Amino acid sequence: MPLTIRSALTPLFGNLMNGFFGHVVDVLGVVATILGVSVTIGFGVSQFINGLCSITGMEWIMDMSGNAPEPGKVGLIAGLIMIMGLSIISAVSGVGRGVKYLSNLNLVLSLILLSVFIIFGSFLFAMSTYVSALLDYIMHFLSLSFWAYGPQSAGNFASALPSAAVPMAGDLMAGATNPWGSFEGFKSGLNENALALGDATLAAVYDAGNEGRQFKWQSAWTTFYWAWWIAF
Repeated sequence: MPLTIRSALTPLFGNLMNGFFGHVVDVLGVVATILGVSVTIGFGVSQFINGLCSITGMEWIMDMSGNAPEPGKVGLIAGLIMIMGLSIISAVSGVGRGVKYLSNLNLVLSLILLSVFIIFGSFLFAMSTYVSALLDYIMHFLSLSFWAYGPQSAGNFASALPSAAVPMAGDLMAGATNPWGSFEGFKSGLNENALALGDATLAAVYDAGNEGRQFKWQSAWTTFYWAWWIAF
């Protein structure tokens, strides 16, 4: 049988895969593969440019206008052309040459990186964290699988605030619903007027943004990676 997605489904659906539905399966397989590879290349290029700037100090490939440096358009385009060029050269050279050499090199570099981490890094901390995180995941698997958060509106956020913080709801919401920040990180981004509210009020503000934090985390990680893995 041909090396297609429909061939894998033929034992389940029989001759149905020989016609229109088989074409649909194959087209969806191609589209999903393109989307999955595109996301991977996008992450790879961004990581590549960040690392290149850190090693060489070439700030022209970065966008330095924001709160934190991030890859600029020039850097992303240059990195994309470089990585895609190397990928094309590897692909057209054949499995026995370019792909083989790159795969072997990647394996050796991965083993070197792992060895450096074990010898010089926080290996025991990583392993203990891995075990505790795995147990936590198993214990909460069902609740994590069937619980979904919704987006938090500005009105709902403001209605959950203490009365003293309501006039500053617009300025407080972004930090309180930031899924990557802790309470201390939330406080560090506030101006003097907001800090004057006091820790107790700010803690209540941070708690009011819990729905927004959970939704953003879930959409950026759980749902995003779920769709990405399904694509592959």
